Amino acid sequence: MELHLKVKLDRESCLGDAICTAILPGVFEMDSEGKAYLAGGAEGKDNDLLEAASLCPARAISLMQKD
Repeated sequence: MELHLKVKLDRESCLGDAICTAILPGVFEMDSEGKAYLAGGAEGKDNDLLEAASLCPARAISLMQKD
């Protein structure tokens, strides 16, 4: 079941582990500073977004239900 989540990324908290980019390339990308950023509108399968958020060691990814 899709939960229809929006994703928010706290770049200041990002440790640069790139786990999110491995799970959802194209949604999360790494910049020249070695920090993740949201790319392409931040859309992805909700179960993959949940996985990326739960595996982020910095807890820099937060999810909210779309309106």
